[in-house]
Amino acid sequence: MELASSAVKRVQLELGGKAPFIVLDDADLDAAIEGAVFGGLFNLGQDCVQASRFYIHESLYKKFIDGLVNKVEKLKLGDPLDRNTDLGPLVSKAQRDRIANYVRIGLEEGAKLATGGKIPDLPLPFSNGYFYQPTVFYDAEQYMRIAREEIFGPVLTVMPFRTDEEAIQKSNDTIYGLAASVWTRNIARAMKFAKELRFGSVWVNEHDIFLSEAPHGGYKQSGFGKDLSVFTLHDYTQIKNVYIDITGKARKPWYYWVSGE
Repeated sequence: MELASSAVKRVQLELGGKAPFIVLDDADLDAAIEGAVFGGLFNLGQDCVQASRFYIHESLYKKFIDGLVNKVEKLKLGDPLDRNTDLGPLVSKAQRDRIANYVRIGLEEGAKLATGGKIPDLPLPFSNGYFYQPTVFYDAEQYMRIAREEIFGPVLTVMPFRTDEEAIQKSNDTIYGLAASVWTRNIARAMKFAKELRFGSVWVNEHDIFLSEAPHGGYKQSGFGKDLSVFTLHDYTQIKNVYIDITGKARKPWYYWVSGE
């Protein structure tokens, strides 16, 4: 953006996020758990729209954690080219070190570790790869760094809420605004959340799904501009206004704005 400003060039910025994943008390819990595993661990969490903050209604909180942990602990790490593998390695040692540091921070801040949080013990040649166990924290607080900063890895942070208003407020309490999801069987509640969540993409009963005809892009410090869809072209379209007078009059009726006559 700074480089482009010298020549007033247009840019699109997609700068990451901290996506909330909201499960209301009337949600299909099984579907939400399946969606959480996919949305949170797709590409091992190295995804800008990764579901990383999980706000779960208190009536479903324990069941959701138990179900999520049960699914996560069955995932197989290994060769990403093997169809029996669920999760491959991280992109680099530096990224694995970053994730391990956030896990340490989460524990120090007082969040509870439900599963993961370690470098897995894998046989050669996988022991040379940058693998990290899928990690689930629970009973975290809104102020904690693991609940506020983009980790970009397989670290999922689960927190309870009581009211819809609380879930919306906590979800919007972030510098990011890229993506969010809400899980509910009630269309009216779904539409309320879709309207009030300040994110460029809001999914209902799904997370991390894209269509080529649907725009993708964020608000706030997640950037601006859209990729996908015709809106991408609009961002780079030069619009020109051409006015042609066809009255044939030397003095136009609206000139009185200047002359008063």
